[in-house]
Amino acid sequence: MAFVASCYCGYSASSLTVPTKLTLVTLCMSELSDLISGVVQGSGIGPIMFISFINHLITVLEKHGDTAKPFADDLKMYFRVTDTCDLSRLQSTLSALEDWKRLWQLSVSPSKCCVISVGKKVLEDSFLKLSVDGSTLPVVNFCVNLGITISNDLSRVSPVCI
Repeated sequence: MAFVASCYCGYSASSLTVPTKLTLVTLCMSELSDLISGVVQGSGIGPIMFISFINHLITVLEKHGDTAKPFADDLKMYFRVTDTCDLSRLQSTLSALEDWKRLWQLSVSPSKCCVISVGKKVLEDSFLKLSVDGSTLPVVNFCVNLGITISNDLSRVSPVCI
């Protein structure tokens, strides 16, 4: 039987040192190493750190008029767009997301992101040129959100089985 533990050593109150971590497997201990970014996986403090990060992001996005809904390590952003000025504000919100990830040295996966225009008046794809980290986000006609498929005209919504 193997015992695995990670220890987050954190920032020192007396000096601004880089946080460090070490891993213990059974009776073998790794060398102390610097944490570059992110949340320590498998640590007791990891979930608390993640909540702190994600709550800060939600605050940043809401300052730009966005509604953000987190679930686990996923985040959905909702923004009412009626004209090109709103699209500019939405791109500004995405830029704020980029600033936030740089501040916290975290990453966003543009390949896992998409744009869907939902409602009676669906905006043309040519207007929806939004990007994150230099990657243009694909415009889709439907998306799957937590196992539920939603189409841009709300005609196709998959049933939820309980």
